Amino acid sequence: FEARKHCPDIVLVQVPTAFGKADLRIYKEAGDSVTSLLARRVTACEKRSVDEVAVDVTAEADQLLREHDWSTDILPAAHRASHLADSDRSRTAASFSRDQTRKGHAGQQDGDAHRDTGGVNNGGWELASCWGATERRLVAGAAVVADLRSAIFTELGFSCSGGIAESKLLSKLGCGLHKPNQQTIVLPNAVASLLCDLPLDRLPGLGGDLGAQVKEVLHVQTASELARLPLQQVEAAFPRQASYLLELAGGRYFDPVQDRELCKSLSNGKTFFGSNSLRSTINCKRWLTELAGELHQRYTADVARHQRAPTRISVNVGSGNAMGQVP
Repeated sequence: FEARKHCPDIVLVQVPTAFGKADLRIYKEAGDSVTSLLARRVTACEKRSVDEVAVDVTAEADQLLREHDWSTDILPAAHRASHLADSDRSRTAASFSRDQTRKGHAGQQDGDAHRDTGGVNNGGWELASCWGATERRLVAGAAVVADLRSAIFTELGFSCSGGIAESKLLSKLGCGLHKPNQQTIVLPNAVASLLCDLPLDRLPGLGGDLGAQVKEVLHVQTASELARLPLQQVEAAFPRQASYLLELAGGRYFDPVQDRELCKSLSNGKTFFGSNSLRSTINCKRWLTELAGELHQRYTADVARHQRAPTRISVNVGSGNAMGQVP
């Protein structure tokens, strides 16, 4: 109502609703269709969320290198489709905050990879003739990913972005540099440049409370600032997570792709802001019932489709910035 009052010609899109909130089933089904297509074409495919998939294309890249010419086929195909993670525009995109990246910004959305300058120690694609086996495999992987993205668009009508790197961590960071419908290669020599000004909350797992605590306690704002801290200092503040945090910040965290088309868990939640805050037992009970009803519907369908059933249920209740878990 308020929006129409200020802009009568506005076109508003309403997503379907169910159980008192947005019904995301059509998005989940679309994500499943993308995962199924990828799983048929790659060695390992790991569904990580409704709109995120990790794939291992090592075997496919090696086959491409064996069967096609590097200079005339593979390199031009990858160059046409890909940005380099340490190009001038990529470094600018890496400096934006998590919130700016999620909303999109002008530098992120510029899709012309041929306008990239710099990269790979400022030599960019001109250094391709000097690249070794690791770089060539990643570039071949980029050609494979470009074909996969094309297949997704042709068969399903969805555009998507991609990141090509030696780990899921780096490929996810690379994927976020240029959107929509683009891809970025993170070569080994580009990792330090990518992480130099990267805001800490851009690292996986550090976009919420843990990341806020790390910034406050250790007085760091970027991945490179955290990576420069001695292990003993990080251990003193975060004894259980110190090694993990430093591996993340240094781009060294490696978690292999798991060949898994289904998410390991099903979850459902809703955040209540301002005047929508839950202030009575009746409202709390009502929303717990709604959320549980939707979750029951989803896991019943999952049991029928995939012959698996949940073995544990957890309830998380947040109040302000605190989050308590009730098993």
